[in-house]
Amino acid sequence: MTTSTGLSGRVALVTGAGRNIGAVIATELARRGAGVAVNYLKSAKGAHDVVRAIESAGGRAGAYQADVRDAEAVRDMLAAVDKDLGAVDTLVLNATGFEDVLRGPALSHTVEELEEEIAAQFRAAMVPAYALAPQMAERGGGNIVFISAVYPRRTMAGGLGHALAKVSVETAMKHLAVELGPHNVRVNTVIPDVTRSENFERAIKLEHVAAQLDSYIGAIPMRRIAEPEEVARAVAAIVSDDMSYVTGAFLPVAGGNLIF
Repeated sequence: MTTSTGLSGRVALVTGAGRNIGAVIATELARRGAGVAVNYLKSAKGAHDVVRAIESAGGRAGAYQADVRDAEAVRDMLAAVDKDLGAVDTLVLNATGFEDVLRGPALSHTVEELEEEIAAQFRAAMVPAYALAPQMAERGGGNIVFISAVYPRRTMAGGLGHALAKVSVETAMKHLAVELGPHNVRVNTVIPDVTRSENFERAIKLEHVAAQLDSYIGAIPMRRIAEPEEVARAVAAIVSDDMSYVTGAFLPVAGGNLIF
């Protein structure tokens, strides 16, 4: 991969980076010069493959297993990253905390299932954010980026489970942006629409899902889904010094399907 130096000297932690969008984000940040901590829970092979690819291109990276919902596990991971790569100044909150999003009609889920989904995503984002934000503030700067989804803003049948899981964290990001701004810690949210991934490739093989996706994609102004590299480049851009006055922003990577 071609290297860039736009993030040279940075140390980034990407949660849930053993596969899909997280893996591509980690690779892109490394391509731009950051040392990257590749967090994973179960995707050990994928995480180590990402690290090997980064290192083979001349970058710095390490794979770190931790359940980011667990405060003690996060503290241990951060201590290891600090020893190996240095203090984290860029945090990408990509992990969801659950195996798969709740899909289907709202009333097909129990209240308890919805509550579990909300709690999983909330902890997966807020535990790492609360572990690192005070350190960033003390050092006088940093970046936090939450990877959200279009569902909190585009109401559609079958989207309740995904929407509820993201809403509380999006709200927290706005408040953190205000409170951490005086410390030069920027907090932003990137909002991908449907993006190519392992889950997407599996879904389009199901006839009923494929038909729904065709209809959905046909309504996107750019008439296609996002590629994970496009999401990764948005993340890399928003954490760069080129956007040093941007905080509290919500950046859609949605092909015109989410226009404020």
